[in-house]
Amino acid sequence: MVALSKDDMTSMSLVDDDFDRMTLLVDPNVTLLNSLLNISTQDDIDTQHMKLDNLYLLIKLDCNIKLQIKPQFMSFISRVFTEVRLYETLQNNDINTNLKYFKLLNKSIDLGREVIDLKSTSQFKHISRFFIELMEQMDNKVPTDGKYATLVVELLRYFMFYRNQTNLLDYPLIKTTSQIIINLSDKLNYTINYKYIVTTNISVDNPSKEASVSYSMAGRSYKDTISVPNPCIIENIYEMDILQYCLVLVASTNEPNDSCTELSNDADIRIFILSLLKHSNINLKCAALHFLLYPYFSTSMAWRDTKTVNQLMPFLLKTFDSKCVPWWFDPFHNLITLLELYNQKMPGGNPVVGFLKRTNLIHGFMDLFFEKLKKSNGSKTNQNLLIQFIKFSACCSAFDEIYRLELLKNVFLMDQLKRDIEGHIILLEDFLINKQMFIGMNHDLPALNNSEIVVVWLELLKSFSRSTAALRTTLKKNNLTKNIMTILNLTYSIMKDCYFAGPIFLQTEIKIMGLSLGILCNFIVEFSNVQYFLTDQGIVDICSDILNDPLFNPKRTWRNLTRKMTLDTLNVEEVKTNTLWVIRHLMYNSQNHEKLELLEKISIDTILDFVNDPCWTVQQQCFQVLKNLTCNSRKVINFLLERFKNVRYMVDPADGSRVAVGSTYLFEFLARKLRLLDVHDISQKRTLEAILYIIVNIAAVNENKKELVLEQTDILRLIYQILSETPNNSEKYGNNSELKLACLWILHNILWDSNRHENSRNALYSNAENSSTSTNNSSQTLEGVESTSNYSGLRPNVSMKTVDRCERLQELGFRDLVKTAVLDSNINVRQKATNLDDLMFKLLNGT
Repeated sequence: MVALSKDDMTSMSLVDDDFDRMTLLVDPNVTLLNSLLNISTQDDIDTQHMKLDNLYLLIKLDCNIKLQIKPQFMSFISRVFTEVRLYETLQNNDINTNLKYFKLLNKSIDLGREVIDLKSTSQFKHISRFFIELMEQMDNKVPTDGKYATLVVELLRYFMFYRNQTNLLDYPLIKTTSQIIINLSDKLNYTINYKYIVTTNISVDNPSKEASVSYSMAGRSYKDTISVPNPCIIENIYEMDILQYCLVLVASTNEPNDSCTELSNDADIRIFILSLLKHSNINLKCAALHFLLYPYFSTSMAWRDTKTVNQLMPFLLKTFDSKCVPWWFDPFHNLITLLELYNQKMPGGNPVVGFLKRTNLIHGFMDLFFEKLKKSNGSKTNQNLLIQFIKFSACCSAFDEIYRLELLKNVFLMDQLKRDIEGHIILLEDFLINKQMFIGMNHDLPALNNSEIVVVWLELLKSFSRSTAALRTTLKKNNLTKNIMTILNLTYSIMKDCYFAGPIFLQTEIKIMGLSLGILCNFIVEFSNVQYFLTDQGIVDICSDILNDPLFNPKRTWRNLTRKMTLDTLNVEEVKTNTLWVIRHLMYNSQNHEKLELLEKISIDTILDFVNDPCWTVQQQCFQVLKNLTCNSRKVINFLLERFKNVRYMVDPADGSRVAVGSTYLFEFLARKLRLLDVHDISQKRTLEAILYIIVNIAAVNENKKELVLEQTDILRLIYQILSETPNNSEKYGNNSELKLACLWILHNILWDSNRHENSRNALYSNAENSSTSTNNSSQTLEGVESTSNYSGLRPNVSMKTVDRCERLQELGFRDLVKTAVLDSNINVRQKATNLDDLMFKLLNGT
């Protein structure tokens, strides 16, 4: 390659000449471009600067010209990123060379994100090491020299492009950025006026002692305050940029790192960051919000701190009014993520929805949504905004009937929803018809062009389907049931036959498949008028196919290893959860023959395959299915006991035949499961509740089963612990009234004389428990069929075995627990405990 001289490059007329720049990229002078891109330490400093300046000019083309020559421009951007290798000599480079290089590099990444591979680690590691060493030389403080301060800003800006590549953000880099935050906090903290956020009681023991102001928050309960201080004063513009980038980077890992936790737990630093919420600089505001919201999106327990959420909500919503929100902060995404989090954790009392209601902002968002829906022109920007509006509406209406009905009134919205779903059906049908065209291709297929918006439409429809009124009116009229069933069949056909399409295409369609099952799950509840239609359409058959498919059931053997390798990375938990939920709703309050018919298609063994699934929501639905199946069904209970039977064969001495002898270990399994569950997680709590009701159902069958339950020491111990809890002693089970109610039903069924067949007890559940397909927030109380009048004259009709069981329970201390439960704060627990106490009194006293 012939290198150009310094004079040759000096004579280049690229300054402010878009035509020459465009010509060089479209009809490239290979020698010239290669020479510009070949910057080495052998070049003198002036030559390095000249090459970097000319490259920077080339990428600063007019936007319209860039669009006209996009392929050539992107190719050039990619070459700049990969071929300019000054990152290898950063420690030896001139400060101005490094400055020009990072400005060029950052501009290239910004313009060429669609062609630049940010997963390569070599460049990043060199730059990360250089940054850490540079900051160590400066004691992790913002440099006073303007050039070095600018260099630090450009380095941090470079790291910002990698904030989603969390595997690259290693501990040394995060530790350095956190130390910068600490130093800036120490420097600027004194400018915060603490009297706005803290009230200090001055001791009157020594009135003559002069009061002094303390700026230290150490040892104070700073989280008890709900106010935000006035902003600290930051006069150095470099400090503003450096602080915002450091706050974002330190809170960008998948899981909280030690540095971030240390910053969050330091009261002084937290107050310092809170003060940035009132700063006039929008970038600092957004950086503070990003940092303070980060624990909610990355830890399992932060959601409990609802006070901070209410504190941050006004500032988050104010960012919607700003026209200059930084590219790395999306207010709508953060708001929707918070809504989804609390819909999962606190479905009955979402604090984010509560705040939006109190401020009447939900209606404002909905008005904007309806307006945007009518003006949608199909452009990508409008499409993305529309998707966010739909998702927001789905979150707000998920557990709120008022907003559901308000959305359902909008005819244009329902027409658009139906039109997009039908459009997706057409695309899927065309894809399946023409699938031979794509077999053998060496690259993964992208998602279908309307898949993303169909996903959010289905999420909104899932919220609508929780409405009893909507199921009987709007949703029935729109023929949506048939469309959703069609989508389910088509997406499952794709999972079976089109695994060649690749993970991007398939992951979107499996998400649609899971949502379709969730919607059908609500459509198929007991009171729904489309239950028989769905049964006729083969909903049980497709559920059977799904639960026996090795993609969803790891206990099944793969016959097609190519399919296994292709689909192995797909997220299938939602499909498994909602498939089991469909069966659960079908079996709710069903007749015995209906249960046996279902078990002919979906065996009890298939259902039991999911009792130890790694996903808690799948386990929850599995045990809920078993609960509904065992309710009032001796045959199903016997099937279940049989599956957990230790069998050994012995020779009958009478005739020499082999005889099966054994005992069930079902209760040992259930007791172990009960011990391992954490009621602070809602899915695990529902699983525990379902297991208790399975025991309720077993104890309702006959005398033998009652004795069998009473013999289970571990289970009785767990029941005792649950009933023993009080508001002041609720560490293990949370003093949960639903669990207490289930335990009281177990005791009741143990004591009820099953010989009095007409009054036998089974667990009958309210329709409320079947009202949701994502998080069951309804109180799952049992509706007892007895009345207190049934207990009169009980003693002559009961067996001595029943009295004996009652005496044994009293010896174990359950009588005292029942008496305590009579005073419980929950009305259902009080009522059940009162009835049980009356029953025990009559059994023990022979009245």
